[in-house]
Amino acid sequence: MSLRLQLLLVSLLTLVLPWAGCQYVREMEDALRRSHTGALLGNAQAVARQLANRQDLIYPDPRLAEPITGAVSVYQFSLHTSPTLDGFVEDWVLDPDGLSRLYGGIRAVHYALGMGQRFAWLFLQVTDSQVVYATSDSEGDSVLLIMEDSNQELQAYRFSTLAPGQVFPQRSPLHRPWQGGDRETRIQGEWQPTGDGFNLEIRIPREMLGARLGFLLKDQGADGASIGTMDPTRPEPAMIVRPSAELAAALAPYHRPGLLLRVGDRQGWELARYGEIGTPPQRDIADASAWLDRLYQVILGTGDLQRAATVRAGRLPPEASKSALSGQAAGTWNLLPEGDRAVATVFAPIEIAGQAMGSVVVEQGSEAILTLTNNALRRLMNLTLIAVCVAALGLLGLASLLAFRIRRLKNAAESAVSADGRILGGIPGTDAGDEIGDLSRSFAAMLERLRGYHQYMETLASKLSHELRTPLAVVHSSLENLEHEELSDESREYTRRALDGSNRLKRILNAMSEASRVEASIKGAAIESLDLSAWIKDIGEAYQSAYPHHEIRVAAVNRPCVVQASPDLLAQLMDKLVDNAADFAADGSWIRIALSRAEKSCCITVSNPGPPLPEELQGQLFDSMVSRREKKGAKPHLGLGLYIVRLITQFHGGEANAENLPRDGGVIFSITLPLAKPLD
Repeated sequence: MSLRLQLLLVSLLTLVLPWAGCQYVREMEDALRRSHTGALLGNAQAVARQLANRQDLIYPDPRLAEPITGAVSVYQFSLHTSPTLDGFVEDWVLDPDGLSRLYGGIRAVHYALGMGQRFAWLFLQVTDSQVVYATSDSEGDSVLLIMEDSNQELQAYRFSTLAPGQVFPQRSPLHRPWQGGDRETRIQGEWQPTGDGFNLEIRIPREMLGARLGFLLKDQGADGASIGTMDPTRPEPAMIVRPSAELAAALAPYHRPGLLLRVGDRQGWELARYGEIGTPPQRDIADASAWLDRLYQVILGTGDLQRAATVRAGRLPPEASKSALSGQAAGTWNLLPEGDRAVATVFAPIEIAGQAMGSVVVEQGSEAILTLTNNALRRLMNLTLIAVCVAALGLLGLASLLAFRIRRLKNAAESAVSADGRILGGIPGTDAGDEIGDLSRSFAAMLERLRGYHQYMETLASKLSHELRTPLAVVHSSLENLEHEELSDESREYTRRALDGSNRLKRILNAMSEASRVEASIKGAAIESLDLSAWIKDIGEAYQSAYPHHEIRVAAVNRPCVVQASPDLLAQLMDKLVDNAADFAADGSWIRIALSRAEKSCCITVSNPGPPLPEELQGQLFDSMVSRREKKGAKPHLGLGLYIVRLITQFHGGEANAENLPRDGGVIFSITLPLAKPLD
């Protein structure tokens, strides 16, 4: 992993700052919610205390306050448009959960009561697997409607039909409500079959309906079993629960924007409402603030809020009934059944004469709190984002600078020493005062020591040749003079051996002097254009006569191969290579001299069969005083021949290499020289 990536990952630790900030904002949001709930609860209790003094607003009919036994109250909706009597409820414009439900075995009844300007409307949606229509001699399924008239007297009406369509009820006596009687044409119904039962829509003149209403369904296909809002054994209707406009007006002084006030009775029916929770402000999806608000909402989340249960139209949340019955105020935060909008809901009981007679429900959305928390989070995130970006950019810049310096140091260290071990350059950045500067200075000092060592090794031959030549001459002349003296045979043998050793040392010094002379001659060598194609062929013939015990093979390209070179130095280079090949190739074997040409260079190769190059000397063959020979001959070998080859090659801007032949063994030496640039 790169240093830049490591520091960039370290910069991610700064993300702990926004995380801690988010935790703080969450705590602040919880505190604001608790404070907001307390404020709403105080508002609800104030409304409840005020309504406790106005029982007539909650229960305009005293009978509404009486306990209900054996019957189910029917809630009355207000219809803003007059429906069509067609047996369907779609034109009532009710909420999706506007129909109340009653269940009895496999039968069910969904129903609703609505009040228009002229008529009251009752809709029954009956689930019945076997609908039985009446015939001339048998009864069918029927619906019993018992309601109070304007004189507070109960009236019973029985609906039954021979076939789907329009139906008029029969007025029935209360003591025999299922008996039937005269047809009542003022009340009209529409009976429509459905896939799982039938619908019955009933229209009642408004003046005929009083304060009570109930119904029963007799299923003739189930042995006359009944289901409805009344007790079949004592069919007496309960009071109709009607919303009160006067009660809603009494809530107006406590209203403020975004606040929903509702009042319910002990059964949880909604008696009045004022205001709306409101909808959150809509923003253009392209607005950056809208996207940020959504992002912050996702970051903050909804905490441990539970989704509120779906409540039927006309009903208060179940907690309201519990509050009314227990006499305890309460508050909660919930998510709306749809979406992720949080709403605060508080319940306060309405106590009259020490009894809980109803409840006040106050609801308000969390937009105000979200505005505060979003603003706080926005400022926090903006500042943190700036801090994170600055830290990341700073660390990235530092990482880039460090990586650049380390890479520069690496490249300088790699290029400071050539493949053959020569010191080519220095180390930059030694003036820096940090650890990388210390490392640069250490590398520079190490290179200086290596440079001094290489200079010493390169001049060692010249120094030895100079220092040893005079003492060796004295020894050699003394031995020659000693030969002319009268010596015993044994002494003469010793003298001969000493003289041979002296001659050997002299040849070694001559070889060492030759390397020094080559180094000196290179500096003043004359450069000229030389066509290697013809030149190689000429020297190949000369080497054949010089090495009669080997077969000299010459292969050169048939096209000009012109280089800028010194013919004398190149001849000396070839002498060293061919002489080296002859030393390692057995008598009678071949030595191959070849010339090839590339686009911008030409290559001279000298190859021969023989032992391969040792692995440990692959990169040191062209160094000074490096030699590895299995057998020792009379001719000294100090490893200066290939060193001279390297010096001459480098002087011509070329490159010298040696490698083993892939097949049949042997070694090949290659000298690559750049072609001469054509004259313009």
